[in-house]
This record gives sequence, structure tokens and C-alpha cells, in this order.
Amino acid sequence: MQHVSSGIILADHPALVGHFPKNPVVPAVIILHHVEEALGKWRADLTMSKIHRAKFVAVLRPAEEFQIIFSNTNEINISFECWKAGGLQFATGEIVARSNHHA
Repeated sequence: MQHVSSGIILADHPALVGHFPKNPVVPAVIILHHVEEALGKWRADLTMSKIHRAKFVAVLRPAEEFQIIFSNTNEINISFECWKAGGLQFATGEIVARSNHHA
């Protein structure tokens, strides 16, 4: 199963202060936060419990549109890819999710 989520991180985001003057870059932690939020919108029954791996291969700039593509390898291991609107991949990884339903 695959799911696509779109996003944008605005230039006035508070985490961007200092990253970096005259050459702004979106920090990886903000990108991963968007991955977590997108997972919750796609699968409200799951919560991200850990990041198994993440690799950042290009820079995301403020106000650049991007997509997160999720692919299930099984119910709790979910791969993601992050792509800029122009077709450049800038991040990949795998998260481990847990069910929100408690027995």
C-alpha cells in the first residue's frame, strides 16, 4: 500500500532562525516532524514509535513544496521518501509505528 502527502515549510517557521543566515535550510528534525504528522493523517490508527533509519541526500529550502510517499513493508515498518516538487529526492527512511488501539 502506498500513500502520498504534500507539504511546505514556510520561511517564517521558528525553527529556521539561524539555519542558516543568507542560506536558509530546513533542519532534518522539522522534515521528520512532517513525516510523523503525515503518517497520522494517513493512518490515524498508528503512531510513529521510532525512526529506524533516515538519510538526507539534498537540501530542502523554506517555501519549497514537497511530497512524502509512504510504503508499507508490513503493518509496523513503513518506508518513506521525500521529493521536491521538481522531482528531486531529498530524504528516505523507515519508521516503526505502533497501534493506537490498546487491548
